[in-house]
Amino acid sequence: EKATMSSSSSSSLSSSSSSSRSLSNIMRKSSSSSRTTLIATAAAATSFSSMFSSGAAASEPARAALFVTSGCVLVQVMRTVFNHKTLSDVSVSCQNTEKNASVLKMLHTLRVGYDAITVLRNPHMSTILATFFRKDVEVEYQRELLPMACGGVVALDWPLSVDDETHKYRERTPEMLEKTRNLDKDFEPHRKSIPSQTPKIDGVLEEHYKTLPEDAPTLVLMSGIAGGSHDKYLKHMLRRAVMKGYRVVAFNARGTSESPLMTPQFYSASFTGDTRAVMKEMKRRFPNAPLFAVGWSLGANILTNTLGEDGEDALVDAACSMCNPFDLNRCDENLQKGFWGKLYSKSMANNMRKLFEPHKHLFQGLREYEPALVRKARTVRDFDEAITRVTFGFSSVDAYYEASGSKRKIVDVRVPLLCVQAKDDPIASIEAIPREAIASNEHVILLETESGGHLGWTAGAEAPWGAPWPDQVAMEFFEVHALEWKTKRGANTTRATISKAPAEVTA
Repeated sequence: EKATMSSSSSSSLSSSSSSSRSLSNIMRKSSSSSRTTLIATAAAATSFSSMFSSGAAASEPARAALFVTSGCVLVQVMRTVFNHKTLSDVSVSCQNTEKNASVLKMLHTLRVGYDAITVLRNPHMSTILATFFRKDVEVEYQRELLPMACGGVVALDWPLSVDDETHKYRERTPEMLEKTRNLDKDFEPHRKSIPSQTPKIDGVLEEHYKTLPEDAPTLVLMSGIAGGSHDKYLKHMLRRAVMKGYRVVAFNARGTSESPLMTPQFYSASFTGDTRAVMKEMKRRFPNAPLFAVGWSLGANILTNTLGEDGEDALVDAACSMCNPFDLNRCDENLQKGFWGKLYSKSMANNMRKLFEPHKHLFQGLREYEPALVRKARTVRDFDEAITRVTFGFSSVDAYYEASGSKRKIVDVRVPLLCVQAKDDPIASIEAIPREAIASNEHVILLETESGGHLGWTAGAEAPWGAPWPDQVAMEFFEVHALEWKTKRGANTTRATISKAPAEVTA
């Protein structure tokens, strides 16, 4: 049978079209088992094609068979293509200290290297295809609006369920519903006053907090420009951390992810007040747990700025920065040239305009605000000229970019910070990385992958459409520092117990 199949496959392939010849090129690179399956399905498809072309009766069953066989061929081709990986080392830059050496030793993913899907090593394919085709994660959030000192609010999204898990807050047994209805026999629907539902929501969150031990690490997630808790890459990291027993919250900047904008003030790359307020609130609520944070793209820049400004007083115990633009003027230059740079800039500007549109009436009274500039904004620079520069008081966009890049603050970071960058990132370019500042700071470790694009990173066990490659590295990094935090806490508790012990009385 094998000999007959091989013979018929060879004759079919030799008489096939040019598309079949290109298929054979892929088969030569595949494994023997995949190659056999491909040859068999290709032979069947070719025989069906020749049947139709030779004038055979085009019956419906034959058409269906051809359709199914062609689908099988396509599936096998895609499987073969996406199974082929290219392995490369991950570049590591940091000071040669004992602590850094011990941390790197525990990052087991680095030993494997960066195993990128070969066909997705192009930076634009990795960036764009991962954006559209990365698998989504089903997360059910409870939103909390945290008030800021100026009257604005930020939205904190707490995951109550991930991947459709069942939680007690969703249990609606008949007994529970009957008990709720009979709490007040004289109850009438509210007509003259509006009942506050906030205590009920607070109760749900309190119950959610209690499902975790008090020393469970708290992880704050900060998305990129115009992003938020809906971003797929954020939700993949969220799921990974939840499965590790972390207390996770997605921090949405003002006006993002369908959150309200209460004042005429958006967020910016330089403004760290809201981030600091969120971290302070997390420490207040969970004082007996380590506090970690992850930032992507613009969120990484804001997080790094916050850590640099706070220095020794930083509330975060360890942090991870991914695809940080660092030098905004340098990255802006890349976005202004070439087809791809302009495409990315236009896409991000469109997203920013959509965020701004529902809130535009809040800004009408600002003297420098010109609505026409917002409507005409076709690049990120245009939008920053129309809104960001005006609301944050910068004299020019260039001045805003120069003051806001985290290249200026990373030298002052005094907590463990893991920076992960892709060497081919078309947005957060490799030229923007402040290498001298990083080299001078013993608290910073820089990892660079050979490919990955911007937030693509189609490599690792879940490639191409699962979690981005750095997620596993980041979790290993946090696990190291969670253990260190617990060890220090245990030592401090022991010292405190000894100091409180009564002195021994001698005769």
